[in-house]
Formats: sequence, C-alpha cells, structure tokens
Amino acid sequence: MKAGEVIVQSLIHAGIRYVAGVSGDSVLEILDAMYESPDIEYIPVRHEQVAVAMADGYARVTGRPMAVLTHVGPGALNLPLGLCNALKDSVPLLAISGNINSSKFGRNVWHEIDIVSLLRPVTKWNTECRSPKDVADVMRRALMEAAGKRPGPVHLSFPKDVLSAEVQPPQRYEPVDICVPMERPEPDPQRVARAVEMFLSAKKPLLFAGGGVQWSDACEELLAVAETTGAPVVTTDSARGAIPEDHPLSFGVVGSLGRISACEAMRGSDLVLGIGARFSDISTIEWTLIGKDVPIIQVDLDPTEIGRQYPSAYGIEGDAKRFLASFLTEIEKRGAGPRRQKTDLASLPRIRGLRKMADEEWAELMNKDLTARPILPQLILREAMDLL
Repeated sequence: MKAGEVIVQSLIHAGIRYVAGVSGDSVLEILDAMYESPDIEYIPVRHEQVAVAMADGYARVTGRPMAVLTHVGPGALNLPLGLCNALKDSVPLLAISGNINSSKFGRNVWHEIDIVSLLRPVTKWNTECRSPKDVADVMRRALMEAAGKRPGPVHLSFPKDVLSAEVQPPQRYEPVDICVPMERPEPDPQRVARAVEMFLSAKKPLLFAGGGVQWSDACEELLAVAETTGAPVVTTDSARGAIPEDHPLSFGVVGSLGRISACEAMRGSDLVLGIGARFSDISTIEWTLIGKDVPIIQVDLDPTEIGRQYPSAYGIEGDAKRFLASFLTEIEKRGAGPRRQKTDLASLPRIRGLRKMADEEWAELMNKDLTARPILPQLILREAMDLL
C-alpha cells in the first residue's frame, strides 16, 4: 500500500466524504487513491480559496470536517486567507498540500517554499510528514486536532516521494467518524453553582452567546435558560440564529457590526454571562460596552480564552451544552421556572423597553423608498423576508 492510499483511507474512516482542491503532480498519489474508492468524492475547483471556502461552509452546516487538497508552492500559498477565517471562527477542516521530493529540500528548486512556517499563524496545528512510516500517525493527530477541544483548521504537507512510498497499512485507522464536538468536558459543579448565584443576584443579567453555542449544538439549552430566567440574549455574528430572531428575548448581533438595541442591552446590564464567546473588540466595540465594575462570567471550551479580554471574568471551562444544562438544573433547584410563555416574556418591563428600541431601529432601517433606482439593499431584504 502506498502512503497516499493511507491518507485517503484515514479520511474515509474519519467520515470525511468530500475533498475539494486543485490538481497537481505533487498530489497524484492521493488523487489516484480517491479515484479507486467509491467512499470519497473529489471536487475540482478553479482556485484553492474556493476549496477552503467550501470546506468552511460544509463544516458550519454539518458539524463535520471536509478536506482540501492543493499542489506544491503557489497552490498551497492560496490557502492562508481561508485558513485564517476558519481559525478565527473555530471551523474544523483539513488542508493537505503536496511538496517537492525531499531529496531536493534546501536547494532552492522550483516551487520550494517553507509552507509549514508560512501557515503556522493561520492554523490550529500543522506539520510536514517526511517519513512514510509516520503517515498514519500524522493523519490521526491532524484529524483529532481539527475536531477536538476547540476545533480549527489543520494543515499537512507531504513530499512527493513520501506519498509514493510503499508502507505497511496501520492495524486500524483512527479516529473514526469524527464530528464536532468530539469531547464534551463537564464544567465544575461548584463553579456552575457560583455562576447561578451571581446570575440570580443580578437585576439586569444578559446572556451573550458566541460561536461555541452553535458548535456545541446548545441552542435549545440556551433558549431554555433564557425563557426560564427572562434574560435578554445577544450574540456574536458567528452565533446568529442561536436563538430564533423573532423571539421576544432575542436582540441579535451585538457590537460594532451589530444592532443598536443589542448594544444597549449589553451596555445596560449589571452582569454578562458569555457562553462560547471570546468578548472580542468587534463584539464589545473595543471593550466599551461592558462597564468596568460589571461582573462577567465566561464559559469556554478553551481555557486560554478565559480572561484574555477581561482578566476579572469568572471563568468556567467546559462544553457549552453541558454548562447550560447544568446551569438550568441548578436554577430549577433554587425554585426558578417553569419556562415562561413568549407573551409573558414580552411583557417584562426591561424586555418591553428593549423591544421598543429594537422595533424603532428596524422601522428606521426599512423606511426607505423601495421603488428607488438604483435599488436599495432594503428591497432585497424585504423580498427575501417575504419569500422566507
């Protein structure tokens, strides 16, 4: 079995069904192996950025990674923009690039470039496999890195001679049938209990949902917490739709790219509970939306993100879905509940005030002459809303 076949079999066993890319002679062994297998499909594209964008979108919709394949040199050099976008939004995908024969390394030959160093800042993990016997282990590590913990893009470089080398097939292929999340770490129960105590003590708490809620499939749990507590919900752009946008507690995207009413909801809160959100400069308008004395609870799968923007945040490491479920159970133990109806929630004084602001903001946005030429974005928006 050739090393290129091991790569393809590793992808198939991991549940990866699609590989998008641009062909080149540095990756022919991988292409040939895919051609021989009915369990994986190669999708040729015109540009490598398109391949990464396809993999990015596929992962966001399905929760499963897709692979990207590129030729050596200029092909791989078209990866950074898409990989950077995937890294910022924690999107799992696997980029594989071919390379020149390893015997030519260091001789400044045609297409020689240190692609691993170039892609290091825009990947969660990346490496070059220079030994055929290491191919299966490298693939296993790459797939686990892509979907494990906080997901993200990974990159592997394979010299041409490594791909064509004969190797012993692994005794078993791992991981099998990967998807996000691969792990669901339980939050510390004592810290969850303390978070509930802080939340229930606040008069104007806010739920701030980030992309981690979407990746954890925790939207139903978020809605349950919101409807039980009556707290308004704002989101990052990547968490849009985590709560139905026509729900009375939903105030949409917050920050410099968000809605005025969402920003006012955050600015007027006396406690912010962030779940899977990084509290970035965009979401907080350069960290101005949250008062310096306002308590922050930050829940994140990645402990390195906790306290990065707000060092005083009360941090809880754990999966968003598990946290919200534990949070809801703890609230119910303290006598909260049951979940309130939408009409009851809409009548809450704080929600009523924020809703009035949101409705006025929307009315002002849409109060345009929709017959104007050239056409306005509001016309397209109105037509799309009517269709949907």
